[in-house]
Amino acid sequence: MLRLPTMRAQAADTIARAEREGLSYAGFLAELLLAECEDRDRGRAERRIRAAHFPREKSLREFEYTANPNVDPAVIHSLATCDWITKGYPLCLIGDSGTGKSHLLIGLGTAAAMAGDAGGHTGDSVGHPRPCRGQHASCAVSPWWLNRTPRLLPAGQFCHP
Repeated sequence: MLRLPTMRAQAADTIARAEREGLSYAGFLAELLLAECEDRDRGRAERRIRAAHFPREKSLREFEYTANPNVDPAVIHSLATCDWITKGYPLCLIGDSGTGKSHLLIGLGTAAAMAGDAGGHTGDSVGHPRPCRGQHASCAVSPWWLNRTPRLLPAGQFCHP
């Protein structure tokens, strides 16, 4: 038995549209196969996002770049292409509390899952804050990971113990 639920669900509508638009049999079949493939891709991406165990849903589209002028949208959109993952580079976002590090990391992780990279989040979304030497800011590093070696690390301030 073939498991093609999208083709089964869309067959009647696609047949009607094919007759209306005069599609060939090959065109009709291509429409159904394309719908099945797109639905499977969407399902795989949703499973990768669920498997990542992000603490909440965030996307890069929701991020308000005007709230933090230090965040360059061009850099974030470049990171969303996931080239850094393919090359195995780590990613560490550094900034004060409330600047959007976690939002960006979840958004980038979601973009990676949508692009086909498996990975996820482990542990707390933010580590235990501790004072940095001679600074009033807190430092927090979180254990984020993606399977292909890169690491997503939000940090309040980068400092050494």
